Amino acid sequence: MNSSNSSEEFFNGTDDYDDSTPILAALWFSESVDLIFGSLLALITIMGIPLNFSVFAMFIKYRKEMTSRTTWLMMSLALSDGLMAIVGGTMFSISSFAHEWPFGDTGCVVYAYIMYMTGCADIGHLVVISVDRLLAITSPIKYRSWGNKPILNIVAVIVPWVFGNFWAVMPLFGLQRYTYEGATSCSIDWLSKKPADVAYNYMIFIGTYFLPLATMIFSYGLIFSTVKAAGKKFGADDAASAKKREMEMKLAKNFSTVICRCIGVVVENF
Repeated sequence: MNSSNSSEEFFNGTDDYDDSTPILAALWFSESVDLIFGSLLALITIMGIPLNFSVFAMFIKYRKEMTSRTTWLMMSLALSDGLMAIVGGTMFSISSFAHEWPFGDTGCVVYAYIMYMTGCADIGHLVVISVDRLLAITSPIKYRSWGNKPILNIVAVIVPWVFGNFWAVMPLFGLQRYTYEGATSCSIDWLSKKPADVAYNYMIFIGTYFLPLATMIFSYGLIFSTVKAAGKKFGADDAASAKKREMEMKLAKNFSTVICRCIGVVVENF
């Protein structure tokens, strides 16, 4: 690992960094734990890269048939996950096997930025998908009238990437910073006591976790209640009731998956 002076100068561009920040004195995992992490990450990476990019390739191949906005969003989400697996899984597994960070200061920033950006972009995708499904269920006529316009599909795909880059770019320009996290990883300097850094930490927890989670809960909750109300409106026909129960179970499963995915992204990146 590079010297602390070199790291501070690279990340901050200044010599007035508070040396009392104990980021390099955080928990150091034993070599055996490093090997376990490295093996698991290598396995996940080997499986995740082809799976995500095969989904992306399938969407490209059948793009003329798959024109819905949800399809575009799923394709974009697969691309984000694939990028996370290529960069995050590969670099973190290598550093775990090496028991140190072998990619230097520049590699640390690149790794932390891409992981942070794709993590936030994943959350952005989940939010946009939940809002898109809400509009499709609660306003189906209006949704069908403008639902598949190419420009709206492009905007829907761009929004999560802008969201991810918005939060990930700030540490590159002095609001917080990317630095070493233990011996084998890099991330935001969560242990910094600087007021601006602490304020940024609160901002990202609200902006990339609590507000998106609240939006998804609201969207899927309203979808669930709309489907349930529609079932009561059209009577208790056995076939209709069975279809309604199937829809409710599917919505509940999708909602649980989305929430777990959101929590997983936050735990992985934060």
